[in-house]
Formats: sequence, structure tokens, C-alpha cells
Amino acid sequence: FEKVDTLCKKLETLCVSPAGELGPIVYAPCGYKTGTTPPDGGWEAFVPGTRVSGKDGHFWFHLQFKNPEKQAGKTLYFRLVTGRLGDWDACNPQALLYVNGRTAQGMDINHTMLQMEPGEDVDMYIYFYVGMIDIPVDFVPSLVWVDDRIEKAYYDLTVPLAASQLLNKNTSEYV
Repeated sequence: FEKVDTLCKKLETLCVSPAGELGPIVYAPCGYKTGTTPPDGGWEAFVPGTRVSGKDGHFWFHLQFKNPEKQAGKTLYFRLVTGRLGDWDACNPQALLYVNGRTAQGMDINHTMLQMEPGEDVDMYIYFYVGMIDIPVDFVPSLVWVDDRIEKAYYDLTVPLAASQLLNKNTSEYV
């Protein structure tokens, strides 16, 4: 189990690679949103590495970038990391992504990636909810490539490994 688990962890890290820059990001603190329209003003530059906070805090983020061209055997994703992985889900940050004028996806610690179209110009707004605990939260967006073959190998190993660890060790199913 330890050897296969080590291999799975290595495959997981090899699966994802950077795909390019997102360009400048701006953000604006706000209250609860009442629609899908971001605020008219109050935007300021977001410096990478800055953490956002505030109990029950809400923010809009705006990014404009061009996705890189397709790479054979890889899938392009927008990824958002908040640094809160492993905490109780109800206290974790959540986001709603709007891409090129349409609602695209919700994100939280369990759903951190949105598949993107290579070569596409992107105008993205993100409505970001910090959570109910007043602890600074990372906001780390990125574009990443996921290698399809490595991802398949990862799941081909990690799913049976996780399932087998739930079985009774004295059964033929376990063996």
C-alpha cells in the first residue's frame, strides 16, 4: 500500500504543469451580490500573494487573458487555490465564475478547476466569498495543463487503492 500510495502521489504532482500567465488582476470588496453584475467602481490592483479576509467577506475579481494554444495529450484548466484544503467545508471559501458573460461554474475546496478552451480570449469575473471565519484566505488563480495519460494512470491506481483499503483484510475481495 505504501509503495502504490507513494507512486500515486508522484503521479499526481507530475500530472499538472503551468500553462501560462493570467495577466493583471483587479478586485473590489463588496457585500452580498444581488445579481450577476460586478460593481461599477472601487476596483484596485490585486498583487499576487495578497490574502483576502473578513468574516462573511465578499469580493469581485476580474481577469482578462488569452488561453494558450492546444497541446496534444493535455487538457487546459483554470485553477483556483485558497490554501484552506482540509478544513471543514462549511467554513471554506467559495467562488462563482463568470466567463465571457456566462455563468461557468462554482468553486470550493473540493472543486478547484474549470476546463478551458485553448486559444480563447477570456474575460473572467469571480465572485468570491471568504467564509464565516475571519482568517486570511489565499486567492491563487492559475492556468494549468493536465496531462491526460498521467491523469488516467493516477486514477487507474488510486481508485482501486482507496477502495481496497475499505475492505476486510480477511476476504478474497481484499486479496
